[in-house]
Amino acid sequence: MRLRKTPAAIAASVAAAALAIAGCSSSGSSSAGSTSSSAAPAQLTVWRMGSSTPAQVTWMNSVVSQFHKQYPAYAKTNVKVVFIPWTNRTQDWTNALSSGKNAPDITELGNTDTPTQASLGMLANITTDVNAWSNKSNVVTGMLTNDTQNGSIYAVPWFGGVRGIWYRTDQFKAAGIASPPTTWAQLVTDAKKLMAKYPGTYGLGAPTYDSPAQASFIWGAGGQIAVQQNGKWVGELTSPQSEAGIKFYVDLYLANHLSPAKYIGQTELATWAPPRAAQTRTSRSASSTCTSTAPGRQAHSRPTR
Repeated sequence: MRLRKTPAAIAASVAAAALAIAGCSSSGSSSAGSTSSSAAPAQLTVWRMGSSTPAQVTWMNSVVSQFHKQYPAYAKTNVKVVFIPWTNRTQDWTNALSSGKNAPDITELGNTDTPTQASLGMLANITTDVNAWSNKSNVVTGMLTNDTQNGSIYAVPWFGGVRGIWYRTDQFKAAGIASPPTTWAQLVTDAKKLMAKYPGTYGLGAPTYDSPAQASFIWGAGGQIAVQQNGKWVGELTSPQSEAGIKFYVDLYLANHLSPAKYIGQTELATWAPPRAAQTRTSRSASSTCTSTAPGRQAHSRPTR
């Protein structure tokens, strides 16, 4: 069963709403204003993954406003944004597919979900629209490849993952640290120097809930989260290497006391005001953050063991 198709393509990016909607209209053009108001749907349902925090709701409202302004033919189209917890996405997808009801017109998907949904025929082919998109040249080729099946494009990337350390260059200099750490031992040593120089702060932000961050240390220690054996995935978290990576990450707080007991929050990380951690582990970041670093803050690849 296919998800219902309206004049909007089911694309795996809220940021691509205008492209998907205008591009897959009856006119077949991706230019603004090319669709007549009579062809515009009365409502479009957009699925966002994650929790509906006030900041996210405000941002999505601004996206909808921008869409209505840029595409006046859809000015009367009601855009219904539904936030789906990541843990519920599989069940919600199954319910939508089996019932044929409440399915999204446009949806955010995890990069690991997109190829599967495309291969099952659940996503619209938006190749023509993406190729005509003026911003296509700015998209990382490797990321777009993930959204391509048999030469056809079914989604566009929204943000990319980062495995690295953001650090305060001014505080590093004041603490006598000449360069960012390249080993785990140096990471701990430098964090301690920063805390000594700036009492009351933490040398490293290492949130305990951040599984991608922990995975980086597991892999860095030579371990694996899981491996395939005889066609099945088998957990490897109890291997000596995996346990060493987990222990190091946990000890950043428990043994070395370099990280706060509670995550300082996404808002504080985004604004860096006031900065409480001289370094912070980052597992996901918007592409704009990667390419435009604020003065005095730099990104560095993760230290190795």
